[in-house]
Parts: sequence; structure tokens; C-alpha cells
Amino acid sequence: MKKFIVPLTLLFLLLAGCQDTNLEKNLPKPEFTLGSKEVETITGSYAWSQKGKADEADKGKPEDLAKELKAVQAAAGDSIDLHFSIEPTSLQTAVLNPDEKKPALNKVKDGSFSVPDLSEGKHDILVKANFYHGHADYVFKINVEKVEPVVTDFVYPQLLPVERHTYSMLAIGPQSEKNPLETNKQVIQYVNEILSLENSKQAKIIYPDLELKSDPCYVLFDQKGPVFQSASLEELITFIDANKP
Repeated sequence: MKKFIVPLTLLFLLLAGCQDTNLEKNLPKPEFTLGSKEVETITGSYAWSQKGKADEADKGKPEDLAKELKAVQAAAGDSIDLHFSIEPTSLQTAVLNPDEKKPALNKVKDGSFSVPDLSEGKHDILVKANFYHGHADYVFKINVEKVEPVVTDFVYPQLLPVERHTYSMLAIGPQSEKNPLETNKQVIQYVNEILSLENSKQAKIIYPDLELKSDPCYVLFDQKGPVFQSASLEELITFIDANKP
């Protein structure tokens, strides 16, 4: 009887080849939001390589994957934040059209998808994301509604937020250099625009008709006008958490 000696390195390679190479669990997790609303997302086709292993999968048509997704209410001009657990190297998005063989992809520059002027009803959105270790498709669904322009008689409309589902803020008084408002995650999660002034005297010169109750002072605005005011940043954050836009 002949004996065969298998080199140890070859044995390791054979064993490695038998191991599970499904890397879908390693794909970046999508965390898409529209204001305070989470956007339900499903992962589509992908190709991924990591630590000497490679995996790819064809999940089929994106519009088929989106059939069971819950649509998020949106309107033209709304911004959907496309955040991932791993920073992508590039992003492209497309509104899926069943009459088109290939989706019309558009590059994303600021990490968000701006809802275009679409017909009312449900639309599937494809996100193609490239990462250091590969690429993956993600799909979500929006339900487009027509909204009337916000009408306000507030005397300083420049202080109001441009986008729905967000706040803007006027911060009056000295701010922490170590922990600036612009990097405070509890604030910027729902506040897109922050204007800082040194003191209430300066604020009254610029906005003489704006009633300020304290100095320092934090004033929060929605698209109609002021909604909250406090000398305490903690109180303002508590208000935001309880009244997500």
C-alpha cells in the first residue's frame, strides 16, 4: 500500500478552503435617518474581501428586495442621512424605475440623499456604497407626499431651519472650546444650523425684536419660529429628546 504525505502548509490551505467564507455579517451596517425618523433598509448584492477571505452574493433585483420594506414619509427637498458603521469611500444613489434597464446613478458628495421632485406615492431608492474591503448595495423605500410651504410671520426668518424635521439654534454667550456645540452629538443630531453670538447685547443689536429671557441663552427654532428657550444647555437637550422634529 502506498503512503501519501501531505505537507503541513497544504493541509492548512485545504482546511481554510473548507471554512465558511460568508462575510455578509462583516458588511457595514446602514443607519439611514430622515430627521428623527429611522429609515428601514435592506442589504442587496455585495462583494467583500477581508483577512485573506473573499465572498460575493447576488441578491437579485433591488426592487424585489424592497417589496416588504416600510416606507418613510418624505417630501421633495428632504435630506436622508446615509450613515454607515464603516465610512464609505464613495456613494451613489438612484431612484429605481422599473422601465429602465440600468438605474440612473448620481454621486453623493455630502453623505445624504436629497429627495427629488417625484410623483406622490412610493419609490424605491438604491444606494451603491464602496468601501476599503469591497462594495455593497442598500435599498430603502420612501412614500412621497406633497407638502404646503410653511407660512410664518416670524420677523427673523433667516434664523429658521431650511429643512423639515430639523431645528436651528441661536446660542448666546461664551461657548466651551473643548466641547463646542457643533460637535455635540446630542445637539447636532436634530439641529442642523447653529448661530453663536458673544452676548445678549450683541444679539439685541442684530435682532432687537427677539425676546431673550437670559444671558447666556439658547434659543431653538422650527420652521415657524422659536419653540424653546433656556439658559441651560442640558434643559435644551432634554427638550429636543422629548420633542424630536
